[in-house]
Amino acid sequence: MFSEIDAYKPSRPSFETLRISKEYPVLFRLMLTTGLRRSEAVSIPIQNIDVNEHTVVIRNAKEHKDRIVSISDDMALLLKGYLHFMESTVSEQLKWLFPAVDLSCHLSAVALGDRFNRFWNKTMYAQSCSKKPTLHSLRHTFVVTRINSWNEQGIDTAVMIPYLSRHLGHKSADETFYYYHQVLDSLKIIRQKDTLSSIVLPEVRVR
Repeated sequence: MFSEIDAYKPSRPSFETLRISKEYPVLFRLMLTTGLRRSEAVSIPIQNIDVNEHTVVIRNAKEHKDRIVSISDDMALLLKGYLHFMESTVSEQLKWLFPAVDLSCHLSAVALGDRFNRFWNKTMYAQSCSKKPTLHSLRHTFVVTRINSWNEQGIDTAVMIPYLSRHLGHKSADETFYYYHQVLDSLKIIRQKDTLSSIVLPEVRVR
């Protein structure tokens, strides 16, 4: 998926469309590594990002709540390079972290979803995948990856999930854990439908 995103070149190149092609790799990675909603990610004012402190301030999000979201070291490094690129190519004072063709506007959340679908359709998995991912899948993946990481490290998820819930801007920890339950339910269905694993990886019988 990210190979397609990184390799994207606009069909009608212009200064603006080439600039936006540089925004996509950063924007999609920011969503994947922070779990931001699409509407939150596209509308970040540039003054609300602090790559040195590794934070981004999200204001007036769902239910009109504000919060501070932490970003990882590698994401902060990527953003530093991106900001340097933007400052060196755009002469105007930037208002948005991810501006549209018109610099006074940010990228459209709806258009970003459409762009995500186009990138996905170019991958080798698009034709064989029974359930097509959406832009929201990046947020979902962030939650599942984080909880799985805690489980692997032996960290008590019951302690950590309230912090994750605040990070995501959820109303409660139950809303956050619902993301994970969806995956657990899917795995149950896969196990029920699976008829090949016992043949490919037969169980070892203990005498």
